[in-house]
Amino acid sequence: MGGRERERYLEDVRSYTAANVRTGGPLETFQKELGELARTHGLTNWEDDEATYLGIGEGLSDAAVGTTELEMYKTTFSRFDPAKMQAIQRGYNTR
Repeated sequence: MGGRERERYLEDVRSYTAANVRTGGPLETFQKELGELARTHGLTNWEDDEATYLGIGEGLSDAAVGTTELEMYKTTFSRFDPAKMQAIQRGYNTR
């Protein structure tokens, strides 16, 4: 995925995450729809793409989640993977 395509994917993940967090949708639905979003961008291995987790972090920031919620989402969305948790935190910090 090139630079502009990656940026568009990141923006879509950010927007989708913020909307999902605000409405309180179930995690299973979030992950399924995130996978579908990634496929529309030509990404088949979204679970291992750092842009996914940066976008999630930015979306959490846009949704104005607090520190406690952020920690919960980081562990849930990353499935306790430290590198993914760091990417979520970096995305959150950039907004």
